Amino acid sequence: MTELQTLLWPGAEFAVPEGPVALWFGFTLLLWLCAGLYSLSTINQRKALYWSSFTLAMAGNLLLLLAQDVLGFYLGFALMSLSAYGLVIHSGQGAARRAGRLYLQLAIFGELLLFAALLLRVETADGALAISDLQAAALTPLTLSLLLLGFGLKAGFFPLHIWLPQAHPAAPAPASAVLSGAMIKAGLFGLWQFIPAGDGLLLLWLPWLLVLCFSSAFFGALLALLHRKTKVVLAYSSVSQMGYLLLALVLYWTSPADYQAQAAWLLVWYACHHALLKSALFLAAGTVSSYRLQVWHWLALIWPLVSLSALPLSSGAAVKYGLKQDLGQSIFANWSLLPGLLTLGALSTALLAWHLLALLREQHQPTRPKLPSTASFSWLVLVLASLSMPWWLTQLQPLWWQALQPAAMLAAGWPVLLAAGLYWWWQHRGRPLPASWQDPVSPALGWSLWLKSCYQTQSSRQQALPLPQWRKQERRANRWLTQQALLPLASSTLLAVILLLWLLSSVSR
Repeated sequence: MTELQTLLWPGAEFAVPEGPVALWFGFTLLLWLCAGLYSLSTINQRKALYWSSFTLAMAGNLLLLLAQDVLGFYLGFALMSLSAYGLVIHSGQGAARRAGRLYLQLAIFGELLLFAALLLRVETADGALAISDLQAAALTPLTLSLLLLGFGLKAGFFPLHIWLPQAHPAAPAPASAVLSGAMIKAGLFGLWQFIPAGDGLLLLWLPWLLVLCFSSAFFGALLALLHRKTKVVLAYSSVSQMGYLLLALVLYWTSPADYQAQAAWLLVWYACHHALLKSALFLAAGTVSSYRLQVWHWLALIWPLVSLSALPLSSGAAVKYGLKQDLGQSIFANWSLLPGLLTLGALSTALLAWHLLALLREQHQPTRPKLPSTASFSWLVLVLASLSMPWWLTQLQPLWWQALQPAAMLAAGWPVLLAAGLYWWWQHRGRPLPASWQDPVSPALGWSLWLKSCYQTQSSRQQALPLPQWRKQERRANRWLTQQALLPLASSTLLAVILLLWLLSSVSR
């Protein structure tokens, strides 16, 4: 360890990732860059709040991927999670404030759970801070529960998803793109890094984790069909797809040693596939609601839906085919129910895609202004990256070719055609869903309001007590700093100093 590294904390270590983690870092950086470019020409109000929150969340997201020790990872994770609050409340409207309150409550709760879990992991590893050392430490029921809850609240799979459908409609489109494409993936990344494959306790819990996977997959798709706001539909789609990503992680945990490296790559390919297409779809939803689409925009919009439905020639077809291969290599290979559940999941995802396309067509108005060229370019980059994914990821090409076999194409195509027929029949049957079923209000907002009233009551009791003079001065200073937006500046400066010290320590090695 160099002298400059000791200026951070004992055991601090950052490194440029390699292997599958390098791809994870690459697509995360691409999403943030494209979302930032889209924001340059579309974010015209409250820019200080937006850009300070955006840059801090991006820095935290990238920092946790570079961290090789527990404390560095936690600092990056916390910085990303808490800074994203500013993206959720950016509009300042009542719905945004309610969504932001729920998000912040769950983010703080998740950070506390995660902090406790990481302390237990370090204690089990005899005080080792390196993430690699924790892979050899056995899990306890309490630690595994805390890890699943802490990271699960960020990953957004059922039933820990309750902030997602509230935060996405409130946040601007580029913020939603990185929330779904990059930030919720950080929760899955944390589970991958801190839960060792082959752990005895984990193997006992795997059947329940499979229930969690498919519950999230079907619940998200079903709730998406009940909503008519495109960003809410996309949020529930993310809940559904996180179920499949969790399934890919479960299959990695259960793969034999000689197949584990391939399973790790498939997990990252699936994460990359979902990140690109979902970010492109969120940008599309924001574009349709505010701008006029040209013909090529509609072509760019359709391709992510094709990939989401796992039709042949798409990255979705390749990763879904690989998921079935992983299933054959896992301890669940003889579970005859799982292939049927995957097929039913493909049908529900295709229904969701048709529903989303219909909503986007309804909301489009040709009289709206033209989309700025910088926003068009960033959106097109994401679409092309998703379209060409099997070509710039050469390791994915074998799966892509295998997904083009006649049997595989038939298995991937008929759920989409059946979904098209079912959706057309439902739309033309003349009997819509009851009004009480459409756009259901989440009870989570009521719970959030109740919790707010609890701590406001406690705060009012404390304010009734006489305050020391120094506390009055502290509160006055805090209010001034908040109004002047200096807190984001101070946080950014601190983060820049930490990164500079890391770079200097890397150079001096």
